[in-house]
Amino acid sequence: KRVGRGPGSHLGKTCGKGHKGTYARHRLRKRGFEGNQAPLWKVTPKHGHKTKGFARPLNVVNLGKIQQWISKGRLNPAETITIKKLWDSGILGNAKVPHGVKILSQGALNTAVHLEVTHASERAKASIEAAGGSVKYVWFAKIPLRAHLKPHKFDLLPRSNGIPPQKYFKRYGVQLALKPLVQELVQERKQESIQD
Repeated sequence: KRVGRGPGSHLGKTCGKGHKGTYARHRLRKRGFEGNQAPLWKVTPKHGHKTKGFARPLNVVNLGKIQQWISKGRLNPAETITIKKLWDSGILGNAKVPHGVKILSQGALNTAVHLEVTHASERAKASIEAAGGSVKYVWFAKIPLRAHLKPHKFDLLPRSNGIPPQKYFKRYGVQLALKPLVQELVQERKQESIQD
């Protein structure tokens, strides 16, 4: 479009942008900005809540890829394969590992391997055990996982891996240490139930 070439075209002088103000001066405008008026997204009421911030997406590795890495000699099946060893071998690529690793069943696994990962699908676990291997679930909170993957960046390593959410206690074998009084009550109730 040819602008600023006189009043005959109706796009001369101010080039069709009018006099002064934000829209005359700036090419790009802030999304949702309505000229200092309360924008629609602020005026409309909000309902419910979003749980996206609580999600813990896991990095995925397939059994076929683990077998391929073992065949190439990049993973040693004689040792326990941890998240750190998977990370060092390059099987996860350049991706960040913010919450852990999950094993999926795509592909065939012919070698007995012992894995320590965050989670594995039921089919993947069955395939690993059928090949003579085992899977152990290991929980890592955000900072302990970073220390596990990059220990050289920590002067002092965390003492523990952190406590998983209560719904995962059974998966990771976590038992809450009860207070002595509560333990006594539990034992008394057990004895009463045995006597009845």
